[in-house]
Amino acid sequence: MCHPQGVVAAARALTPETLGAWLVPLEEPLLRAELLGRPDLSSLEVLRMPAGSNPSFVTPAQLAVLASMNEELARPV
Repeated sequence: MCHPQGVVAAARALTPETLGAWLVPLEEPLLRAELLGRPDLSSLEVLRMPAGSNPSFVTPAQLAVLASMNEELARPV
């Protein structure tokens, strides 16, 4: 299955002590082209290293910006 480049799912840690995560696909993914024009997301891991880890790390400040772009990311998973 091929996914578009960008933010396509929300992830939450299973517990604070584990490295596992629960992924929930977004109904409306944030595409790479939408993210590239945002200076406040210039250090977003998925933009710096598109072939990097999956899921990618997002800081609280980056999450706030992403949540303002897609309300699905503001909801708890």
